[in-house]
Amino acid sequence: MSARPQVDSVLVIRARDEATKAVTAIGSALEQLIGTQKRVAAGSETAATGMQQILGVLASLDKAYAKTAAATDGGAEALERQNRAIAASKEQYSALEAQQRGACGGSTAGCNSRCAN
Repeated sequence: MSARPQVDSVLVIRARDEATKAVTAIGSALEQLIGTQKRVAAGSETAATGMQQILGVLASLDKAYAKTAAATDGGAEALERQNRAIAASKEQYSALEAQQRGACGGSTAGCNSRCAN
C-alpha cells in the first residue's frame, strides 16, 4: 500500500481544522459585529432620547418666551394707558387752573386768599 491514503487523510484533517478555524473566526467576527450594532443602536436610542429631551426643553422655552412677550406687551399697553390718563389729568388740571384764574380776575394769588376764608 502506498502512503497516499494516509497523506490524503492528513490533508482532509488539516482542511477540516482550517475550515473549523475559519468558521470560528467568522463566528467571532459576527459576534463582534452584532455587539457593535447593539452599541450603535443603544447609542442611537440615547441620542434620540437626548434629542427628545432637547426638543422638550426648547418647547418649554418657546412657551415661556410667548408668556413673557405677552406680559411685556400687556405691560406696555398698561403704561400707555397710564400715560394717556396722566396727560388727560394734566389737561383737566390746566383747564381748572385757567377757570380759577378767570374767576379770580386773572390772578390765583388773590383768589386763594379770598377762597381760603
